[in-house]
Amino acid sequence: MQRANVLNLVWDTSLLDWVRMSQPILNAGSVVVSGAVDQGTGGVSAWLVVESRPATSSVTSVAASAGNVTLLASNPSRRGATFFNDSTSAAYVKFGATASTSSFTVKMFGAGYFEMPTPAYTGIVDALWDTGTGNMRITEMT
Repeated sequence: MQRANVLNLVWDTSLLDWVRMSQPILNAGSVVVSGAVDQGTGGVSAWLVVESRPATSSVTSVAASAGNVTLLASNPSRRGATFFNDSTSAAYVKFGATASTSSFTVKMFGAGYFEMPTPAYTGIVDALWDTGTGNMRITEMT
């Protein structure tokens, strides 16, 4: 019978890649994944995921506009974000610069809510609305 090896990986937020660690180390924004790998089959028998949690948040409001506006500036410390469209018109939110009705990440209808998936995108987030009424209510976690 082959002995299982323990594999510890840490998500390096500066390299945006998994780094093998001899011991799991938790820093702000790190994600540690531990698994037992069977040397005989190469199969993974178990995984344990430990993720650090955001310690602070910032709540902002951006007025709706029929032209492109920035909802969030690029922030390498971002761990997550939530968006609430309090407008009655649809908002086109883009993870990236210059949102449009043909280039967007998610279309949020009026009174729509969206949570940024994890790991969080840390670049600029732009948006525009069908009409310029209402606001986007944003909470960014760092």
